[in-house]
Amino acid sequence: MCSKSNKTPLRGHALIRYKESLRLTDVQRDIIVGTLLGDASMQAMKGNQQSNLKFEQRSIEAVDYINHLHETFEDWVGTPPKIRCIRGGGAKDRSKSV
Repeated sequence: MCSKSNKTPLRGHALIRYKESLRLTDVQRDIIVGTLLGDASMQAMKGNQQSNLKFEQRSIEAVDYINHLHETFEDWVGTPPKIRCIRGGGAKDRSKSV
């Protein structure tokens, strides 16, 4: 996770204080509700009240959409979007943006 102002990785107490200072904007809240009704998923963390939100698309063609979501939630994420190559498993080979 990075502070938007200096992009320096935060650790320890600085990271805790940074996370506590974050507040969702109305636009971010609307996006979360809308995507949870559609293609996002949320996973509760064991042993605490935190959750992870995952935006994932089935096609590489949605990379601009994923990048837009990353920019919108930049202060909340610790890693940039990535493309995952999926092979086999009874499905045709494909790339996913996550």
